[in-house]
Amino acid sequence: MTRDDSLFSIRYASNEELYPSKEELRAFLAGPKQGGGSHGKDLEPYQKLLADYLAFEKRKNQSAEAIDYRERMYYAVLGHSCFLNQAVEVSVEQYKYNVSSLERLEFRKPKAFVRAAEEELRGLDPKKKEDAVKLTRLLDMTDERKAVIEKMTRVWMTVSEELLSIIVYLKDNLVKINRLCGMSLDILKDEALARNEEERLLGDIKLQFKEQLKDSLHRGSITRQQLDAVQHDVSLLLKEMSALVKRDIDALKKLYQALFDHTGRVVSELDALVTQYTNRTTRDFEFEREVFFKAENVLVLLVSGFRFDMYASVTRSATPYLSIMSEKRTEMFDHLFEQIRKDRRSVSDRRFASDRRKFRDPEYHGPERRSGKDRRKTTGRRKQ
Repeated sequence: MTRDDSLFSIRYASNEELYPSKEELRAFLAGPKQGGGSHGKDLEPYQKLLADYLAFEKRKNQSAEAIDYRERMYYAVLGHSCFLNQAVEVSVEQYKYNVSSLERLEFRKPKAFVRAAEEELRGLDPKKKEDAVKLTRLLDMTDERKAVIEKMTRVWMTVSEELLSIIVYLKDNLVKINRLCGMSLDILKDEALARNEEERLLGDIKLQFKEQLKDSLHRGSITRQQLDAVQHDVSLLLKEMSALVKRDIDALKKLYQALFDHTGRVVSELDALVTQYTNRTTRDFEFEREVFFKAENVLVLLVSGFRFDMYASVTRSATPYLSIMSEKRTEMFDHLFEQIRKDRRSVSDRRFASDRRKFRDPEYHGPERRSGKDRRKTTGRRKQ
């Protein structure tokens, strides 16, 4: 299952006119939000995890120092899942910035004034001098309020479209991540994979020590007592390696499960809000604003409500062969992760075969399909 490069591609439905400048966004994120704290504080957990991941990748590519096994597993899974992506950070920042503009819109007072003014206008007589002056003043004030309402309505409609675009963009990508994590879990739950990997590693260790001992015996550089000690250590090493295979696969499953659960929860909540929004029968500002406020809380959950731990244990051995244990453990992880990453479908799907005959296609020049009549005549077919 290869990495999906289509994840978090360009959001083509975005409205660039609503993009804040760097200064505007920085000021907004540093500003206070309702309920305490700043808007930027909501994104800090995600930003830290993303920064740690990028720093690890840079260190891995540039440094010759040994990479901690637990970090390697942790960041490999997070990188493969594509959960860590600057597009997520940018999208949530833009969502929070734009949803705040809906918070500033206030339709109630101007609408209440227009209703009251129109009610009063119906009781005025334009033929009376006093009423005529009052009527003119009320009409001007009403037109002014209507212009304000019209301007706010345009903002409402434009911002609502942008906010919905961001929600759908994030939701669709999270669905892909959730599916990827689910498929990875299915691969790791395959008992044959664990069994084969364990047998392969233990077989390699046995063969490695067998060759070394054979060479030492030929040179006469090992005593019977030393031989017994090595055999005891190798036996212990094999037990440790066998247990590590199970623990490491379990650690991988826990991490993918955490990603699966987190993205699944966010997708479920966003999907419910999108359905609620699209199923409305009339446009109501207060209703839509409430939906978008709830969606903001879900996006805050996305970038701050996760818990991804390093479930893998530190490499230890009760034998003198810790270096072999570390080497084999790394080799095991590389092999397991290769199984997770590679495409499981090695056989092409007939539904998309380019040379498959199209029904009644005069331009088709590929191999002819046998008719049902021909297939029935084929020898060796099961008789009806």
